[in-house]
Amino acid sequence: MKFLVDENIASYVVSKLKQHDHEIYKAKRGTDDISILEYAIKEDAVIITYDQDFERLVLKERKPCNGIIWIRFSKYSILEELTAKLLRTIKVHENKLTTSFITLSLGDANIRRLEL
Repeated sequence: MKFLVDENIASYVVSKLKQHDHEIYKAKRGTDDISILEYAIKEDAVIITYDQDFERLVLKERKPCNGIIWIRFSKYSILEELTAKLLRTIKVHENKLTTSFITLSLGDANIRRLEL
């Protein structure tokens, strides 16, 4: 699967995604969110981000996208556990990724279907 990882995603997460044979595109520092959305559509990639702005852009303003995984957590001490949950979510819900906005936290994975 292809993923566009926002600049704010830890290199540990990127490394684990690559280890699981996912194709990774990394947003350059300072790239605006609209450009990230456009590039992800062009590359047919799902965006992985910590940035809450994507919730507003995609769910409220209905900007087109190819799926979002919004990771919500605040402690880097749980990065390994959260990364494992991210990988499980990708594997279990692979067929839904490109049509969903997924909010991922240690507590749950909230999957909302995008209106296309």
